[in-house]
Order: sequence, then structure tokens, then C-alpha cells
Amino acid sequence: MIQNCQGRAATLCDRFSKLLAECGFRPNVPHDIIVGHGRDGRRRRYDLSFHSLRHTAVTLLKEAGTPQAVAMEFIGDDSPAISMNYTHVGAEALKKAAAALPEISPKALIG
Repeated sequence: MIQNCQGRAATLCDRFSKLLAECGFRPNVPHDIIVGHGRDGRRRRYDLSFHSLRHTAVTLLKEAGTPQAVAMEFIGDDSPAISMNYTHVGAEALKKAAAALPEISPKALIG
């Protein structure tokens, strides 16, 4: 189970960011640097981050058939709505879903 450090998820995120930088996967800069001004101001985002790994973990758990409650507890999500924000449907899951549909002939559609 993923747990944060001293009750602060930001501390865990910072530690992970430093580890990624030490391994050469991304620059060693704080994750809370604001890019832009006013309403356009947003935190800088990186393709590889602790947050992106949360998205991947939730998606893989759900694609593997893990019940939502188990995935939520494992990741530490507080609600199904939050969990759904982290869930992405992959190409393999879509192919599997399409393959599970029965084949329908044009005659069956006409009636």
C-alpha cells in the first residue's frame, strides 16, 4: 500500500521527484514552480512523475479486474469519483471489450 510521509503527500512526491532526478530521468526542480501568469498560471508538469505513476497503477489494477474498492484502498483514493479521475482506458482494454461483443448480422438489425 502506498503511504505518504508524515501525513503529507507532497513530501512523498518531492522525494520521488528527487529520485527521478538522481537517476537522470528528469531535471531536479521543485514540482510547484508556476509557469505563466494570472489565470494562465499552472504548475509545471512532467511526463514522468509520482502523479503519473498513480494514474498508471490505478489503470493497470482496474484492467486486471481488481475491484474498485481494492484499487481505491491500495492507492489511497477517498472516493469513487477521485478514483475515476485516475482511471484511463487503454487500447488493449478497448480491443478486449470489442471482441466480447456478439457479432450482429445486417438482417438482425432490420428486424
